[in-house]
Amino acid sequence: MSLNRVIAVMLSVLLLSACGLTGQQRWAAYEVDVRVMADGKPVSGASVSYMDEQVTTDENGLAKLRYMVRGVKVVTVSAPGWLTVQQRLAVPVPTQQLVDIELTEPNTGFASSILLNN
Repeated sequence: MSLNRVIAVMLSVLLLSACGLTGQQRWAAYEVDVRVMADGKPVSGASVSYMDEQVTTDENGLAKLRYMVRGVKVVTVSAPGWLTVQQRLAVPVPTQQLVDIELTEPNTGFASSILLNN
């Protein structure tokens, strides 16, 4: 690495430190466990997405979203035959807590999605 590059990196770190932006709380990434259910049963193969991350639920209806940052976020869940659900989550979610998202309305063709305010 060239001396100019080293100096530029050091200045960037100093600037971020001076602004208070290097604290773990501001830049921390959180994992959120989501369980997708329909009619009281886990939904395997449902798509759970947040921004550019998309994961598929396992046979227990579970999916893990990674790299979520602090704040209120919208998670989108879709599965064939059900309405797409968008649910607001407050991140970080309390430790050891699953976020349950219930798909309750079969897709009849009249509406394509619903937004839950949790």
